[in-house]
Amino acid sequence: MSQLQASFKATDGRRSGVAAGALVLALVALLWRDAAGPALGIESVAMMSALLADIAVLCAGVLFYTHWRVGLAQTTAWLVTAVVAFSLQGLHWFVLTLGTGPRPQEGAAWIASYQIFTTLGLGLLVVWSERLPVRHDPLVAGLVLGLLVTTGREVLLALPLTAPPTGAYAVIVVTLTAVGAVNAVALARFRAFSPWLRRRLCVASVLLGVGQAAAFPQEAPQWLTSVSIATNLLGAAVLVATAFVLARHSILAESEAVAVLQRRLKKAELGLHDDQTRLHELRATVAGLSSATRLLHHQSGISELRRSQLEQMMESELDRMTRLISGRPSAPPGRVDLDTVLGPVVERQRAAGCRIAWQPTGTCAHGRPDDIAEIVSILLGNVQRHAPRSRADLVVRTTRGSVEIVVTDSGPGVERHVRHAVFDWGRRGPSSDGQGVGLASARLLSLDLGGYLRLEDRAGPGATFILGLPMAEEAVGDHASTA
Repeated sequence: MSQLQASFKATDGRRSGVAAGALVLALVALLWRDAAGPALGIESVAMMSALLADIAVLCAGVLFYTHWRVGLAQTTAWLVTAVVAFSLQGLHWFVLTLGTGPRPQEGAAWIASYQIFTTLGLGLLVVWSERLPVRHDPLVAGLVLGLLVTTGREVLLALPLTAPPTGAYAVIVVTLTAVGAVNAVALARFRAFSPWLRRRLCVASVLLGVGQAAAFPQEAPQWLTSVSIATNLLGAAVLVATAFVLARHSILAESEAVAVLQRRLKKAELGLHDDQTRLHELRATVAGLSSATRLLHHQSGISELRRSQLEQMMESELDRMTRLISGRPSAPPGRVDLDTVLGPVVERQRAAGCRIAWQPTGTCAHGRPDDIAEIVSILLGNVQRHAPRSRADLVVRTTRGSVEIVVTDSGPGVERHVRHAVFDWGRRGPSSDGQGVGLASARLLSLDLGGYLRLEDRAGPGATFILGLPMAEEAVGDHASTA
């Protein structure tokens, strides 16, 4: 709401002044070619100002229509209809003044009288809009209503009317002004519009009501025509500025709403990814624990050392699974003994039937134990799923500034045409039965740890994935002193 109020304040005087100035400049440009000629007079200025005002009012109707398309308010729909119809009847009168249709001189006052009822009716259409259902497009309805008004004017021109009595035109001008004031009072009491919009529409109604006298410069004194020209342009400028602010605010509000929905969708998508990642790891962990349980209870001849290793693995993996289920944050990044982290993961994968070659190295890295275990679990699980007969080689090595965990297999490898997108979410090879979740979540976890995960480009069968982790602080110091 604060943004809307700021936009409203910005239009008070300034935008209306700019719009009025633009209309005046356009009027000067249109009359420039006749500036040096003797034919230039108040009639030409009045005629062109009426044209510019009607065009501006039509533009205001289109802007109001833009505002309506966003909010679909019933009252705004009928405002669009009334404004568009008002502009069309004004443009029709301009066509008549050019001599393209019948315009008897003695019929001008009768046409002005017809204008009184037209203006009053269009104003009442807006005020009664709360009771009128919107069944058609308001822009089309405005065009149709404007054509009906112009048709009525053509019929009136075709009638054999006598000239009105002297002084009738002055009464008509006063009545037009009074009708504008009546419409303004009705709009001021119309609570369906905001106070700001009511004030602006009231001002535009009065100014355009007085400005309609500019359409009859032959019958009016020169001073009144001059006043009508000014009020006509200013009223149109107020209406255009008002419609522009409403349309701009509607577009901004719609864009903001779309942005909010996109943020919510992104948040929901991230939550879904997190749930999918958690479910993926839970399935792998449960499968490994189930295999270890079968080994302990149904396979004879297991040595005490092997039994102890399986029990330690199950205890470690159950603790990690509990943290995954509860959503509790894992340990903060710090010094991690990779042997302690990799041991349970290797034992779980071995219990599930994966042949893994791995030797403890006593290497430490900087990270979170649960995240490192999950990444390596995903890599080893992929070996078991996509290369079940292959042996996985798990190697920990130290490079300059980082510790790398390398998982290699001799299976069919990753298809070349999907290697560039192997870490994309939901992307999987044509021969894969997975969901494209594991490697994508593993890459995100590695980046969150300040490391990397990449697929090594190698010739021949098999695939090699390299997880890079920052070195532990102590290890970095030792490496630097050795260098």
